[in-house]
Amino acid sequence: MSVSTNFNPDTGNKINGKFVFLMMRVENEPSLIENLVGKWKYDSEYDKIDGKWTMYRKYSKEYDNLKEDGSFTSMFIDSLDGNWAIDSRKQLLVMDIGIGEFSMKFCLKGDTLILSSDRPFDYLTGEREDDNYRYELVRK
Repeated sequence: MSVSTNFNPDTGNKINGKFVFLMMRVENEPSLIENLVGKWKYDSEYDKIDGKWTMYRKYSKEYDNLKEDGSFTSMFIDSLDGNWAIDSRKQLLVMDIGIGEFSMKFCLKGDTLILSSDRPFDYLTGEREDDNYRYELVRK
């Protein structure tokens, strides 16, 4: 990979020049995106009450299917299709369902995906909510 502009990570300043990056795949170690691709079943939802995560709801059929081509299908409140990407610097899973883009912090622990947000996106209205939510999903 080569670029003519780069950023100094310490200062954030733009640097002009020729930069070439040689990247090699780590043998037998899937990338973050490869680890996220697949069907994830919603297991439970938590709400932050008095500073502690408290289980709010258990799920039975809801899931997100993150596909290799950057698209996804979700069966959460309704059947939704859209696109997904990750912002690895901010540890965000970014999803776009056509009425708006939303992002949630993510943590991948084996076969458990934890999504959390302090301003979650309401799928039905496209508006932001003011609550803290955390969803736990398991690989299906």
